[in-house]
Amino acid sequence: MAFRYSIMEFNTSVKPHCIEYLFDRLGYELVAYIDPDIFVLGSLDGIFQDLELNADCVLTPHITKPLSDGRLPDDLAIGRAGVYNLGFGAFANRPEAREFLSWWHKWLDTDCVVDLVRGIFVDQRFCDFAPSFIGRTKIERDPGYNLAYWNLPHRRVERQNGMLFANGSPVKFVHFSGVNKDRPLDFSKHQNRYTAETIGELRPLFDFYVERLRVSDVCGDLHFSTIEYGFLRTQNGQFITPLLRSFVTCTSNELESKGLSPFDLTPAYCASPADECAPEHAESVSRLLQHVHARRGDLQEVFDIGSANGRRGLIDWAIGNFSNEYEMAVDWVVPAVIRAQHAEEQRAQEASQNHLVAEIVPAFVPEAAVATDSAQDKVSIGARLQRSLHRLLPARDDAPQPAVIERDAPTSVRRLPGLAIYGFLNSETGVGQAGRALAGAFATTGKPLSTHSFRPPQFKNSVQFATDDGLANHMQHALLAINADNVINLSNYMDPSEVASNSTIGLFYWELPVFPGAWARAADRVDEIWVSSQFVAESLRTTTSKSIRIVPLPVPINDLGIGEARTALELPHDRLIYLVTFDFNSFPQRKNPMAVLRAFVDAFPRASASAPLLIVKCHGMHNRSHFEKEIRQFAALHSHIQIIDRIFSTTEILQLQAATDVFVSLHRSEGFGLNLAEAMAAGKLAVGTAFSGNMDFMDSSNSLLVDYKMKALSEGDYVFWNGQWWADPIHDHAVAALEQAEDSSLRSRLGAAARVQVADLLSVSRVGAVMSTHLN
Repeated sequence: MAFRYSIMEFNTSVKPHCIEYLFDRLGYELVAYIDPDIFVLGSLDGIFQDLELNADCVLTPHITKPLSDGRLPDDLAIGRAGVYNLGFGAFANRPEAREFLSWWHKWLDTDCVVDLVRGIFVDQRFCDFAPSFIGRTKIERDPGYNLAYWNLPHRRVERQNGMLFANGSPVKFVHFSGVNKDRPLDFSKHQNRYTAETIGELRPLFDFYVERLRVSDVCGDLHFSTIEYGFLRTQNGQFITPLLRSFVTCTSNELESKGLSPFDLTPAYCASPADECAPEHAESVSRLLQHVHARRGDLQEVFDIGSANGRRGLIDWAIGNFSNEYEMAVDWVVPAVIRAQHAEEQRAQEASQNHLVAEIVPAFVPEAAVATDSAQDKVSIGARLQRSLHRLLPARDDAPQPAVIERDAPTSVRRLPGLAIYGFLNSETGVGQAGRALAGAFATTGKPLSTHSFRPPQFKNSVQFATDDGLANHMQHALLAINADNVINLSNYMDPSEVASNSTIGLFYWELPVFPGAWARAADRVDEIWVSSQFVAESLRTTTSKSIRIVPLPVPINDLGIGEARTALELPHDRLIYLVTFDFNSFPQRKNPMAVLRAFVDAFPRASASAPLLIVKCHGMHNRSHFEKEIRQFAALHSHIQIIDRIFSTTEILQLQAATDVFVSLHRSEGFGLNLAEAMAAGKLAVGTAFSGNMDFMDSSNSLLVDYKMKALSEGDYVFWNGQWWADPIHDHAVAALEQAEDSSLRSRLGAAARVQVADLLSVSRVGAVMSTHLN
């Protein structure tokens, strides 16, 4: 259990065991469980009196009235978590309660997990059965019990003679779930309904609670909150990732039969061949890689491990992508000897391709064009060359391809002359943001619009966005705003037949010059494809002849004042502020933030209270082990670099853009470049690499462009990296651009031009009109 579960899952799994221990070993007849984030204000005698006289079990419901104000959590979120809040629960040592506790602990031994797809939220959902299994279950509806963010809308909190009352009842305990002692204005990270400033008479107690957390955290010169969870690593120091947890869950019997503790897992064991694959073959799939394949429908669609070629393709995918996606060394899934064999095969293939390139290039690109200094010419030449090479190089006839999803039969159903948008519309992801933005743009046309949201389990899905009920389409046109890989696996989210329309459109994104062949079949599922930039369009044309139309992302103008924004974010008012942003989850190699830090320090080597300030805004869970240490160590040496590492609300993002003077992106490649466009929409000077999607709206008249050299991608740089190229910004050019940005008149002139360009090219209404024109 210690290995299988995360810290929250493990802590919640032991509740029934502890209650049974108190009954059986210590002789108690009545037991109440109270969460560690509960603040007890009054006597709980009433609970024990009920257990003595009237009840074998006492539970408190999350809510006693609907939550229908459009904020989170709502009724559905509460239903997914469980009807009753198991931060509190009380039981008597009587037969029906004992039978329930025994049943409950058996489930929690193996299934105390956060798995909303299976309908499980740690220990809570099981207790929905308690009133059915325990005849004398009391549902405690007294508003003074378990006061929390989920029921606060229905409980009027008042203070009388120094005591708190909820709907007139004395408050017995408050559940401060999701409180962060370092963010005292956030009432709870699990909701967006309240801040500390809007909780009324509860505020003094909340402030006192947060202060007690801070005081109690201190232990001499150390802090308890910095202690690492004791069951976080294997014996050899590897972080126990969700993948390793699920692997142990599925192979526990085999490990036990071999006398292995899960904490003794090593790369050698996990990368050893699975039983059904012969170990002497180069295409042998390892134990852990087979487990990854079994859990992922997208890999199953593309790689049939029943065939030698499918296994070989899966191993190639793992060598290039496993480390970035799972935060573990590739040694855990592919042993060094097999990686060496694949590398040798790759070198031979590249040598053959390079020979062909040497024959093609002189005839294809004139010498004058190759020597050009024009960034736009470089993009055009590079795209044409990549496209031609893709068509001329011999294809592997046996290369694994994703399964074909058959097109829906034409329908004669009468449909509204509008657009249905399907996407991750409530998810904290760039693809979800794009779907929401395009829905907002199309809404300006006045034409019929419906929106339909998928809620993938790997996200919190907490973004507020109103969507239609159900997934059935009643419009003439449907836009699948979920990218190509998810179009291939649309059946994971819905019955594809429900999308049926007169025309189905795919919204595809990609950040490298050649679109992945493994995703090419996604085009078979749609009638045409929309992309955000000319760069993505050129990339897609390497793999499909389907109609491709450019629909840029809409970018609203940001009118926040710089002074109020800096005040809100507690940033200095008297310094020149540069900004770089990136997401650890999304391949930091592509965003290239360290190049910005190095260029900034070379441009402004002397740190002082008046020197320019570089803000590094980041967030994300994955890839930290590869990149975070270098960034933090570098920043620690330079006091004029400040790291902000957390997820921002929409308001905070707008404030940060407004508070900045210069936005810097030394990216290696962008599908669109939304952060650059948003900075320009705030009238800020943008400094960016003169390559890829951002070149649709950036030029020398509205921004500072940084020159580059083309560089081949290496293993682990990006998904489907093999044979791809991207830009490597020239350091001296970047330093010069940051120095130029000190000129206030230059910032003012280019920032104003940038704002005009975005307002003209990327306005919400203009993008809506573009969408409408394409549909017509």
